[in-house]
Amino acid sequence: MTGATATFHLERLVGDGLLEAGFARASGRTGPGPGRCIHLANCPFHELVVRHAGLVCAMNLHLLRGLTDELGGGAQARLDPAEGRCCVTITLP
Repeated sequence: MTGATATFHLERLVGDGLLEAGFARASGRTGPGPGRCIHLANCPFHELVVRHAGLVCAMNLHLLRGLTDELGGGAQARLDPAEGRCCVTITLP
């Protein structure tokens, strides 16, 4: 899958309200523009996270890292827990 195809599908998920997209400079990045961050609007494992946050967030991180690695294009998945959304953030190059 090309980067353009992945971007197209991510934009559709944003449009459907399943992802939130924003701009934020990732630590260590330099240059003229900020990075693009994608947040899952809702935790897909909300019921389990209440009792097993460490396990569920680690599982979700590795799932999304596998996805971004397979897609290529330099997107990075990282833990970024916050109230009301998934604990993983995907940063696009």
